[in-house]
Amino acid sequence: MDEEMSFPNPVVRTDLPVKKRIWPKVVLGLVVVVILCVVFLPQILNNKIGRRLLRAKLEGRFNTEVAIGDFKTSWFGGTRVSQFWIKSSEGRVIGCNAMKCDMSLIKMLRGNYKLGNCEIDGLIVDYVLDIGNDSHTDTYELLTGLAPRNINTPPTVLSKLSGDIKLTNCQLSLSRQYTDPIKLTPVELSVRFVSLDGEIKITSLDQPWTYTLEGTTGATGEERGTSCKSSGTICLGKNGLLTPADVSVDATFDGTDIPTSIISVFLPMISGDDAKSAFGNNLDRAKASLKGTGGVLRLSIDEAASASAQIHLQPLIDLNTQPATLKISSKSVEENQVTAAFPVSRGPMRRGLTSINPLAASGIAGTVVLKIESLEMPISRYWEKGSAKAELEFHDLLMPAKYEISPNESPKDFVTQLALIAGPNDASDKIPLATHKFVMDLGEITLAPSTFNLADQVIGISGTSYTSYTEGKMLGIKLKLASPALAGNAMVTIPVIGKPDRPMLNLDAAKSDLPVDISKILREARDKNLAMLRGKLSQN
Repeated sequence: MDEEMSFPNPVVRTDLPVKKRIWPKVVLGLVVVVILCVVFLPQILNNKIGRRLLRAKLEGRFNTEVAIGDFKTSWFGGTRVSQFWIKSSEGRVIGCNAMKCDMSLIKMLRGNYKLGNCEIDGLIVDYVLDIGNDSHTDTYELLTGLAPRNINTPPTVLSKLSGDIKLTNCQLSLSRQYTDPIKLTPVELSVRFVSLDGEIKITSLDQPWTYTLEGTTGATGEERGTSCKSSGTICLGKNGLLTPADVSVDATFDGTDIPTSIISVFLPMISGDDAKSAFGNNLDRAKASLKGTGGVLRLSIDEAASASAQIHLQPLIDLNTQPATLKISSKSVEENQVTAAFPVSRGPMRRGLTSINPLAASGIAGTVVLKIESLEMPISRYWEKGSAKAELEFHDLLMPAKYEISPNESPKDFVTQLALIAGPNDASDKIPLATHKFVMDLGEITLAPSTFNLADQVIGISGTSYTSYTEGKMLGIKLKLASPALAGNAMVTIPVIGKPDRPMLNLDAAKSDLPVDISKILREARDKNLAMLRGKLSQN
């Protein structure tokens, strides 16, 4: 072919079908679907499928089980829900039987919980202040996955919550869990406020809001004949943040037959067995107020009494520390004074009393009176890290000697140890009155010299001691008494060693002004009396 031959331009055909672009239709369809979903979202949430989606969303957020019976809402109208429950992995429940409020769906989605006029029936809040693990996690931290608060934790953002809330037939359960250090078994302490009716008026959580509540109380929630009521004003922070320095409270509490477990729930330094043993099962009447600003609150326990106890305290609670700090500064001993039955339980209260007077280790009855001059300690189970200056009185402390001795062992009971060298051997020894002034600092107790009567004996006591099982620490108390083993009942000073729950007389370190080997004489007197006692026990 001729290279210079030219071909005509190709003919453009217009009779063939043209392929149309479909993406505008897809986009338009998606827009329509989104618009329909938005418009009908309330209707979607109102049905079974919507409730499942909502439940799955909440379960993913709180890592817990959620149940929703019925749910009705609208974009601009109110919201109703029934049988709404959040159940933690430990079986704790937070929820209500029914709630009706003015909150719209659009506000709910924006996190603005403006409830307006709100009615809640059958609200249950089962809250654990300490689940008993090493980090002392509470229910809020367990549900949200947040780390326990410490001094460096930034302020928590407060929820945007407001409304005039009416409560009927509600229940608040406050609990604390721990492991018994001796039995190594889990223990739970709780107090329940049930059949609560009242009103809460909230403008904003970071502004003062008011409440009134009235109902019954008890350890199980099934008690009858009890009553409790509380009202006041609370502000939790500033600028939408929960900041201790901006917390203010002006509230009162009044109740009858309040379970003494409430003491251990709010003051973990006192075990449940201790509280029950010292104060009884219930306080016949309790009247208190909590007032303060700037995160420093004055708790005034004006009246708290039972058949075996009376409590009158005016402590300051400083929320600006972590943990919060309990502070007392008395102008007179009447301001901060606790009278209680001698605790027969073997808890930290009993060990603390024994740290001040070792004869308390053998006590089975009596009355103790604590008069606090000054005190500052953390509100935690590590209360020994604090300091205090106080006076402790024992009234009619009954300590019968327990003459139970194995063939090759000296008596463990402290009163028996004392009786074998100093008498008396009466099985109903009693101290009518013993007054001890002491100072405590970081678990170490310094006793001012004092005396008390035991039968015909006048016993002096002084020295140092410790509040708990401090590693490597032994008691340093000294008893001064007349010994029948010495001529003329001469005075002898005997150190008390061992731990607070098991004091021991150290006869090897006994001293006297007499120029004799006093340790040898006391040991011989003890061994002689011990042999006679074993003989009597073997005959029986």
